[in-house]
This record gives sequence, C-alpha cells and structure tokens, in this order.
Amino acid sequence: MSCPHTTSLLPLLFAAAVLAQEPRLTLTPDVYPAGGITWHGDEQWITLRAVDAIRDTPLPLAEVLLIAESPHPMRGEFWRQMRAMADADGFVRLRADHRAEGYVKWHWVLVRAPGHGPRMFMTPDHDGLLRLAPALDLPLRVLDRLGHPAADALVGMCGGCGHSPDLAHARTDAEGVAVLRGVDRFGGFGDIYIEHPGLHLGYADADWFPGERPFDFFVRPGVDSIGVVVDAAGQPVRDAFVGTKDVHRGPWTRTDAHGAFALYGSEDASDLFVHFGEREILFDRPTTTPMRLQLPAHNGATTEQVNGPPRPEPREIPAEQAAMANFQVRSATGHAVANARVRCIGPLPNRDETVSHLDADSTALLLAHGRYEVFATGDDHVALREVLEVTATGANDFTLRPARMPSAVVRIADLPEWVHVDLVTEAAARNITALVHQGAPIGLPEAPFHIVLHSARSRRVFTPDRQAALAAGVLRLRWFAPTRIEGQLVDAHGAPIAAKVALLPIGSFDAAAFAKVEGTPTTGALAIDSEDVGLRLLTVLADDQRQPRVVPIVLPPRGADVVVDVGTLALGGAPRLLLLDSDGEALVDGKVGLLRPGWSDLNAGGLAFPVDAGGEWFGPDPRVGDAILVAGNDDEGEPDAIRTRTLDVRFPIDGQGPWTLRLPGGEIDVDVRDEQGEPLTANVFVGSECVELEQPTRLRRLWPGLQRLFVAAEGHQSAIVDVTVPATGRAAVKVVLPKR
Repeated sequence: MSCPHTTSLLPLLFAAAVLAQEPRLTLTPDVYPAGGITWHGDEQWITLRAVDAIRDTPLPLAEVLLIAESPHPMRGEFWRQMRAMADADGFVRLRADHRAEGYVKWHWVLVRAPGHGPRMFMTPDHDGLLRLAPALDLPLRVLDRLGHPAADALVGMCGGCGHSPDLAHARTDAEGVAVLRGVDRFGGFGDIYIEHPGLHLGYADADWFPGERPFDFFVRPGVDSIGVVVDAAGQPVRDAFVGTKDVHRGPWTRTDAHGAFALYGSEDASDLFVHFGEREILFDRPTTTPMRLQLPAHNGATTEQVNGPPRPEPREIPAEQAAMANFQVRSATGHAVANARVRCIGPLPNRDETVSHLDADSTALLLAHGRYEVFATGDDHVALREVLEVTATGANDFTLRPARMPSAVVRIADLPEWVHVDLVTEAAARNITALVHQGAPIGLPEAPFHIVLHSARSRRVFTPDRQAALAAGVLRLRWFAPTRIEGQLVDAHGAPIAAKVALLPIGSFDAAAFAKVEGTPTTGALAIDSEDVGLRLLTVLADDQRQPRVVPIVLPPRGADVVVDVGTLALGGAPRLLLLDSDGEALVDGKVGLLRPGWSDLNAGGLAFPVDAGGEWFGPDPRVGDAILVAGNDDEGEPDAIRTRTLDVRFPIDGQGPWTLRLPGGEIDVDVRDEQGEPLTANVFVGSECVELEQPTRLRRLWPGLQRLFVAAEGHQSAIVDVTVPATGRAAVKVVLPKR
C-alpha cells in the first residue's frame, strides 16, 4: 500500500462553520470500505473496520481470514487460505480477486481479534463496519437421550455451514461437560457437533446466556462404522478421508498409518464415501463389521462407485403364476393397527422377502402362487406369525390379527402441552404424547424401556416397573413441579408495596405492552411459579409507576422443589440512570439498550428498553463493563434539503452509579462529490459509526473536539479528514474524490 499524502492543490474543502478550525484532508490510494466488498475496476477487496461491540473502540489487532469449504470437514480442525491484519485504526484490507497474490476460491469470511469472539459469514453482510463482541466461554454438557453423560466426546462449534472449520473445540470430562472457549454465540451459525462412539453427530444451536448452567446437548444414538481402507492391491491406504454426506458436516474421519478408521455419528442406512487425493469413491454400506473398503484401480475418473455384494435378482413371475394378495392388520376389536407392517417370505421353500408398510387400512402385494410365512407387527401389538397360501382361484384377502401387547394407561401429572413423551427402548424411540393426552392404553414392551418427558430445556427420564404398571392398569408419573420465585417488594422507604409481577423471555421485552401481560398482583411478598429454565426478565410494575423495573434472573434446572430467592427489590426513589438530550432536557424518545458480554447484539438476544417522560431508564441496573446504547435514526428530510442522520451513541459504564448520561450535540455537514461535481455514494466512518451517503448529509450527536473521518467510494481514491467539531454551531466538510 502507498503511504497517505496531504494535498492543498484541489479545492476539496470549504470553510467550516463558526468556531470550527479549518479541516485538514489527506488523500490516499489505500482501500477503505465502500461496502462489505469494495470493487475498484476488476480488483475485489474484502474491507471492513473492526471495533469492539461494547466499548466501540477500534481493534488494531483484528484479522480477516478467507476460508474455502472443505469436502471432508473434520471436527477439531481449523484451516484458512488467505489472511490480512488490521491497521492502527482497525481497518482490514484483503484483495480477493483472481489476480491477487495467493488467490484461492473462497466461501467464508472470518473476522477475529484477541479477546473477542470470532464472526463468520459467507458474503459480507455489513456496510464496512463490523462489531466484535467480547469473547465468552460456552459450557455445555453432552448427554444421550436418557440423560447419561458422554465422557471424552469431541465437541466442535463452527460459525459457517458444516463445510467450514471449527471456531472452537473441546473434549468432555467424566460428567460430559466441555467448555468452548473464546466464542460469540451470535457470531455466525454457531452449530455444535460431537464425535463419540454410539452417538449421532448431533446438530444444535446452543440456547445459552452468561450466568446459566452448562447447556444440555442431548444426542440420539448413532451408528459406528469401523474398518480399513486398502488400495487395489490390498495395501493399507493412509490419510484417506472416510465419511458420509448425511449433512454438510458428514461426519468424516481419517485413516491412520494402517489404513484403519473409526467413524462415529452416521445414520444406519448411510453409504460411505472415501476421499483420497482427487478421487471420491462411493461404497454401498457393508453389512459386516469390521468393514473393508477396497479402492478400485484408478480409471482416471474423479468420482467412482463400488457396489456392495450383488443382491439376488427378484425372480420374474409369469402373470399366470401370480396373484394380488390383499392384507389388513386388525386388532381383536376390529380396529386398524397403527404403523402396521407386513413381511411375506416365500413362496416356501424359497426365502424371497417382501416387506410393506400399510397405507391407510390395507396393502396389496403381487405374489407368486404358493405358501408364505407372514409376519405382522404394529404399535402396541406383539409380532404375529402365520403361514398363508396365495392361490390362483382364491380371493387372497387376508386379515392378520396380532395379539395386543399388555397395556396400561400412562398418566402424567402437571404435563404442559409443550412437553413431549417418548417410549424408549434400546432399539427405537416412539412418540406417545398424543396417546397420553387422550388417555389411551399404551403397550408396554417386555424389553427394558423408559418413559422420557422432554421440552426444549428440560428432560425427565423414568424407568417404570412393568409388572406393577400392568397389575394396576395405570402408570402414574409426574412432570417437574414449577420453579417458585420468591422475594420482597418494597418502596424507597422500605415499606411493602403493591405491584404486578411477570416473567418475560429474554430479547422480547416490550414495556409498552407490559400492561397486557398477565402479571401476578402482590402486596409485598413476591411468589410466582414458572416452567422456564435459564435467563428470564423479572418485571415488576408498582401501582404508582408508569414503567416496570426489570431484573434479569437465571432459573436453574427443573426439579422437585426448586426455589429462586431474588431478595428485596426496592421500587421508586431517585433514578439509577437518567438520560438527557444534548440540550439538557430529558430524553423521551428512542431505543435505549444495555450492552453486556453475551448481550451485545440488540437484534439477537439483546435488551432494549424505553425511557419515561422524565428520562428515567427502567432497564436492568448497569454494572462496570456494560455500555448504554442510545440508538440513532435516519431522517430522509425534505426533497432537495440536506438529509439528517442521527448517530448511535454508546456510554461505557464505570463506577457504581447513579448515572446521568447526556447526549453530545456536535454536528457535521458532509458533502462527497466526484471531480465533475456530482454527488458520490460513499461510506463515511466517523467515531465508531459508518454512514452511507448518497447526498449531502448532516451528522448529529457527535462529541465535540477533533474528529477523524474516513471517506471511501468505489472506483475512487479515499480521503482522511481531520475536523474539529464545535460544542455549538456546526462543522462542514466537502470532499472531492478523484478517480483511481
């Protein structure tokens, strides 16, 4: 890059307003972001400015990585193709077209900086400014569907699709707990995958906020594929990738020095792929373990297929030797059996097999004349075996009546409508939620089984006594008792106070609609029940208040007798946080948010609250390390008049409060044009904001004093402008950008 230079030859600036010093302009050929992707002729640049999402300071140690997708992504591994580091102002520039040095076709952009969670995206979805949140450690616990911990499981978290690398990975301890360090839950897709014998790959987004217990990641059973890869001569193949294509993440593994592989997490019907060099070989899933995958002699093709052992060709049956057989599966009462299946083996002594799931009430199979061994199964019924004969002259209509499995009614006390109920055996899991709500009898298998009650954040597993349940005719279970939230509400003088209390989910607070929330009236003693788990907003509205007080609380896992004591909450008194406009009057309009590690994106799980007519903010009490964000707005203005843009303002919180925050009143009129005097579409970076200009624009809510503006437009040189913003009055800057 060339060094910036200062020019005084072009009429690029006109005099600033009264009390403002003369602006100083520096033209530079360095690329500044005219958008997420900036084009200068045929040069494609990935450009952005990285800033701290809470403190709003530039991140000079930020880096941009370009990452190509992998056809065989491995958990626990990271790769990249191109890289660039930020300058002292937090700007990162990376040329990414086919003429760039080290160019490689890329799919994903990763931005990261020390102490901050990485962010990943496929196409830059920002205007040239990217805010990185402080890094967090995300704890999670890997459990099977019965709640047993999975020790020594490899856990990976990727920020893009499954073809992108892990941003963090860890192994679980004996309790199934792992900690993914240095991540941002909102920094990309955030999908979590695991690798562990007997368990599926898993595919989940962690619903977790700071202060909560480890996120429970329940994983269903998976299929283990163990074997060896050999070449056409039978010699072991080292470093071949073996996997499936169930999802983008595979799963995949790699052969060792002996050609051996152990692939965990696939489906039982998944075919296996081997990637070796430029070759991709598809294998029908072998029916025996350990598997032997032998690569065919290379025929020059990049994609090849190896079929499994040939299956017997179905015998062609002459029409005069076959008949249509109609099957129904009925209970002893004549009702259709749910999820019925029919297997026909024959004609005997042949062992050809035909399997059919019944559509509606019956199924029709074309079978050769002869005797058949027929099996029928279905929900709540034991397997039936009969020998039937298909004839040329008969109707061949068969009704199969398997015996009903010994049954009991499953009654679950306090069962919310959003809780699912599964009957789980070693072989399968069956959803019986509807039957439980209907009070219908449910067959209890002879094999060991469990009843699993589960919601999004809670799970309860029962291992019933089958004989006792059958003898009683009913299996009685209970969902968790509600969590009790207790506390004391007092006024500013410590006296009990009447109020209405409600519990709201994070990220959906709307104080204007609080009156519509069905709150619980109290007269001082707070006592409400909740079915929730994790971070919630306890909102308390006293009878003499216009806005509620909001207290974030973390609800623990569900249990038999769980109580959360929030202590004494004092309402009223002097405001803890007061917001004033630049003229010293109370701020009564606008969106005001709390920024905190883990809550740094107001649009993705953050907290935004209004202020009342006196400028008092009723959000949670700030603490050191937080910031208060007063969101700006974009006023189009009148036609042919200057456009107005009110900027966001962030107030970092220090000390213990109370706080009075006054918005700055500085203004700059910015006019960006080309050498012919026509307005340019340009990005202007001022403070920690990026503003896209299409016409002369007035920027409001700037801090008085020296401000540095960075101005960028596609196809043009960039400009750096140093201008003094007056405490009163207004600065003005006119920038003419020459062509590159």
